[in-house]
Amino acid sequence: MPARLPTYRPGGSIPTLDRNPSAAGRSRFYQSREWRSVRLTHLVRRPFCADCLSEGRATRGEAVHHVLSLEDRPDLGLDLDNLETLCRAHHLARHAVKALR
Repeated sequence: MPARLPTYRPGGSIPTLDRNPSAAGRSRFYQSREWRSVRLTHLVRRPFCADCLSEGRATRGEAVHHVLSLEDRPDLGLDLDNLETLCRAHHLARHAVKALR
């Protein structure tokens, strides 16, 4: 466990999808140091799946989900208020529902 929580400090080049909304752009975003730091901070603060908690279960989450998608709001990609922790099953279910729309 890290000695202190990693924090995101704006500055320099922030990876977003503004310039490249393709799959390669998303891949570059999710591999960035900034995203990994924000993701880790979020998981430390909220380690349990939000959907499981609402159902009365405490399941450790493994996916950090963007409430407002990166495609729709790339400016919120690194905003902790736009993230929620989900278990694998709930994360897959959210994306399956989105794909049906």
